[in-house]
Amino acid sequence: MAEFYWGTAFFVLACFGFAWLIGYVLKVNKPLKRTLFLAATYGNIAYLGIPVIEMFRGKTLLPEASLITACYLFWIFTVGMVYMEYSKTGQVGFKEIAVRLLKNPIIIAVIAGILILAFKIQLPVMVIKPLEMISASVTPVILFSLGIFLGNSPVGNPGNGSRC
Repeated sequence: MAEFYWGTAFFVLACFGFAWLIGYVLKVNKPLKRTLFLAATYGNIAYLGIPVIEMFRGKTLLPEASLITACYLFWIFTVGMVYMEYSKTGQVGFKEIAVRLLKNPIIIAVIAGILILAFKIQLPVMVIKPLEMISASVTPVILFSLGIFLGNSPVGNPGNGSRC
């Protein structure tokens, strides 16, 4: 099991390196290089992957899928943010990055989840039930929003004559 988590870390870091290499070889401008860097790794494993796993395999694999997702997000939000900061300003402000990380709702949720599990805190039903309802609606709402975004973008609207 642990080797799979290291495999996830290696894969994310390899994608970062590959994106940087492509940007370097093709001599793309800095904003495009930063975009390549994030696009190479940023996936929709949390809001699509976890519901798909639950649909096909039930709830038994959800704890493992959540851990894999947390590891994945850790690398994106640490290495990714350090690179983005460095490529934009030429220096790394670790304090600013740490503050932004601690204000990030995803990081806050992951830390809260880890603390709840570590200390075996039982949440009351009146907290769990609304969270379950919200979590059940996340994937459809994101897909709907993504559809609206793509439908209103030049790439998603082939009738306007624009090309990718």
